[in-house]
Amino acid sequence: MIHIYYTEFNQRLPNHFFYKYLKRLPQILVKKNKKYKFWEDRHRHLFGLLLLIEGFKRYGMDKTDLSDIQYNKYGRPYVENSLDFNISHSGKYAICAIVDNMSIGIDVEELKPVDFDVFNDIMDEKEWQVINNSPNPIRTFFDYWTIKESVIKADGRGMSVSLSDIRITKNQSAHLESKEWFLTKLNFMDHASSYIACNKRCKVLIKKINFYKTAF
Repeated sequence: MIHIYYTEFNQRLPNHFFYKYLKRLPQILVKKNKKYKFWEDRHRHLFGLLLLIEGFKRYGMDKTDLSDIQYNKYGRPYVENSLDFNISHSGKYAICAIVDNMSIGIDVEELKPVDFDVFNDIMDEKEWQVINNSPNPIRTFFDYWTIKESVIKADGRGMSVSLSDIRITKNQSAHLESKEWFLTKLNFMDHASSYIACNKRCKVLIKKINFYKTAF
């Protein structure tokens, strides 16, 4: 079972909430949060980590485990146990997926106008055909984009892998080199596209958290 936690926001947290939440992070992550210029970026960063804390709690891990996060040579975060997790945020959304004994990647992208010509090399000819013939080309583009992003995040090499190398099949899976990744589309966000890639077929359990109601 993949556990997914997500939140959305349209305004600043009250200061007493924001700083109470910030105290839950280790100092190295507090310093990183303070480097963001815009409040929206600070909130996205904070919310993603708070969602990860919720995921750790699901597996009986204490909040201090954020101090144990390490990074591979491609910058992907991990912890030294059987859990795998991934965080993504875009626009007003932050989302975190966590699972035991599997490899996962998750991506969310806010739907917004985009110049397709800038991304010409990202999709192959068939994918562009589907996008351009779609009744909603923007959503279809971001569906492909979040699939490819979730795959490279699950793979662990991130943007060092070319998105054009990913081949998407009709049976909700994608191939990168010799490895197959199984895909799950997340349909609970109205103004965003989101996908999970996992090395096994697995059900998902989704929980929304409202950080504006009370500081947990």
